[in-house]
Order: sequence, then structure tokens, then C-alpha cells
Amino acid sequence: MEQRDSTRRRYHISALAKGMACLQAFTSQADGFTLSQISRRLNVNPATASRVCGTLVDLGFLQRDDQKRYHLTPRVLSLGYSYLSSLPNSPYIQHSLAELFTSVNEPVSLGVLVGEEVVYLLRIPKSNVLPFDVRPGATLPAYCTAIGKVILAFSAPDLVTAFVRTVSFQPRTSKTITSPDMFMEQLQAIRNAGYAWNDEELYPGSRAVAAPILDRNGCAVAAISLPLPASQYSLEHLKEVIAPQAIKTARDISFLVQAVDDPFHLGAQSTPILRSE
Repeated sequence: MEQRDSTRRRYHISALAKGMACLQAFTSQADGFTLSQISRRLNVNPATASRVCGTLVDLGFLQRDDQKRYHLTPRVLSLGYSYLSSLPNSPYIQHSLAELFTSVNEPVSLGVLVGEEVVYLLRIPKSNVLPFDVRPGATLPAYCTAIGKVILAFSAPDLVTAFVRTVSFQPRTSKTITSPDMFMEQLQAIRNAGYAWNDEELYPGSRAVAAPILDRNGCAVAAISLPLPASQYSLEHLKEVIAPQAIKTARDISFLVQAVDDPFHLGAQSTPILRSE
């Protein structure tokens, strides 16, 4: 482990890390940032922030408006689209999601676990269904989303242990699971069922069901989910009607990606699970 950390430090370029952190600092809610705001977000002095932003402007990833506020440019989309295009069998994965969407006539998402969050990669939306929208590239806490819980349920025990030890179980609603012990119990129930559910734990009025996409070792490398309005779908309907369809689609996608090592480029996070019979 010490040798691995030493190697990482040797090849770590701090200037590049600051540039990536700067791009990640921008959110969909932000109407641009001033240089001082970026400086505070990156925890660097204004001179360093100015050099980072100036470089990103020169490269075409940022622009500065007349009020001296920095904004992302459309060029950043090229990074995300390049990633999506590099996924194995990407057109077939999207076709499988589209078939599920047609079958249930509800939004369908595909996401992966990165640290303590779910990153949504693909999304087939439906207008005016939920009080929020999740777009590709968006992140949500894994502990209170169906997609995050199903990935964790089918992940390596050491990854789950580290997750539970470090994550802050903040109550998003009155139904959010905030007890590590209760969370672990639900992961076991999810593992037994083969799918996960979310009963207004993230947003009031929203339920969801999710199924894991498994690699050849039976480890969840991604998952698909269907967020649904609680006013129209009971939890029983999700489990009895929607879940089987989600499981079938997830199995189809699993078959497509199992011929490839690390199909979603997650690195060491993708490790075999130890199943309990």
C-alpha cells in the first residue's frame, strides 16, 4: 500500500489536479463564479486561481463574461460524450434502456458508484413526472437512492464497510435511513431480493426501484433505476410489477458488458463480492 501511494504521489501533477477541481466546482445551480469564489472553492490563493482559470479559458473549457464571472463552455461536453462513446456496446445498452422506457412509460436511468455518490451516465426522461430532474453527469448520495443501494448490495464487503464507515447519513426526508446498522440490514434484504427500492428516502413524493448490472464475477459495476411518483405507484406495485422488468433489462445489459474487464472504467472499485448463500 505504501509503495502504491508513493507511486501515485510521484505521478501526481498538482496543477492538473487544480484544473480538474476547477471544472468540477461548477454546478447546474451556479450562475458562474467570480475569481474570488473559485479561489475559495479550490482553497488556493487568487493568483493560482487566476492561472488555472486563464489556462482553462485558453483551452476553451471556460469563458469569462462582462461581469468577470467564469462559466463552463459546451466544450466540456466533449469529455462526457467521449466517455459514453467508449463504453462497450453503448448503442445496445441505450437500446435496452429505451425498450424498458417504452414498456413502463416512465423515466429510466443508468448510473455508477463513484465514492459516496451515484453518477448518472444515461437517462431517458419523462416530462412533468417528478419534482426534480436527473441529467447525465448529475450526482446523488448513494445511501438514499435505490440505484446506490443496489450497487452497494452487490459490491465487495470491504467496499461496503468503508462506505458505511465514512459516509454521513444525513436525513433527506423523514424516511431516510440514517442508522448504519439499519442500512446494512436493508442491503442484505436487497441482496436477497435481487433489486433495491427507495420509498421517499431522497425526495418526498418519489419512489424508485433499481436493478444491478453485474460483471462476470457477480459484482455490480452499474445499475438501472426507475424513479416514480409515489402518488401513482405504490411500493407493492414497484416490487411486483416494475422490479421484474428492471431486473430483466439489467440482466440483458450485464450480458453485454461481461466480456469486458472494467466495462465502465471504475478501476479498483470493481471487485468480486462474497455471496452469502
